[in-house]
Amino acid sequence: MIKANQSATCDEALLVGKADAARLTGISVRSIDRLVSCGRFLPPVRLCGRVLWDRERLIEWVKAGCPKTEEHRR
Repeated sequence: MIKANQSATCDEALLVGKADAARLTGISVRSIDRLVSCGRFLPPVRLCGRVLWDRERLIEWVKAGCPKTEEHRR
C-alpha cells in the first residue's frame, strides 16, 4: 500500500503519464503522439490538465496485439 508521503511507481499507478506509457509499451514518447493521432494507440484520459493512460488497459491492449482503437474504426 502506498503511504501519503510516497509516490506510486509505474508498476503501482493506475494511471500513467506518457513517459511511463512509452516504457510500458517499449516505444518512444514521440511515437505515442503519432500513433494516438492516427488511431493506432489508446487515446489518453485527461485529468486535471494531465494526459494519462490506464495502465491495465495499456497492458491488455499490448497483449491483444495493439489493435486499432474503436474511435478510429468508424
